[in-house]
Amino acid sequence: MMDKNTYQTMLQGLIWTFMEKEKVLGIPGAEKDVLTLLDLIEDLEAFWNTDGSLNPEKTMLQKLIYKTRKLYGDGRWRKMERFYLQKYCDRCSGSLEGGRIMSMFNEDCLCMSCQEKETKDPEYSKAVEADHDEIKRGNYNYKGIRGK
Repeated sequence: MMDKNTYQTMLQGLIWTFMEKEKVLGIPGAEKDVLTLLDLIEDLEAFWNTDGSLNPEKTMLQKLIYKTRKLYGDGRWRKMERFYLQKYCDRCSGSLEGGRIMSMFNEDCLCMSCQEKETKDPEYSKAVEADHDEIKRGNYNYKGIRGK
């Protein structure tokens, strides 16, 4: 029987692997491997996590899978490559070497320090809820409550 920690560690490893492949090989060079890894992630989700109990962030994983498939499927990699390859945070201009994440409010690429500050914004829970609502409606390209 699969337990929650093992399942989440396994998923995290697969996600990190495809992200590293994109970083090292570039998005066009990583396409075949990343799509193979996405197939594996979807198979694991379908087999082990049909009820969502092993991965409470199932919606976020679905969003990642959808955006990644769309990225490779329609040439959006040119637009998204900036997010993966940029070196500085859109908010503070600090280094992104310690990690990066998309803002919940708009499409800014944030360092982890700015992301932590963002979570303290009085409207953060509203932004997260709006993002989740849009995903449930099938909108995986939501620009956020403060997006342009």
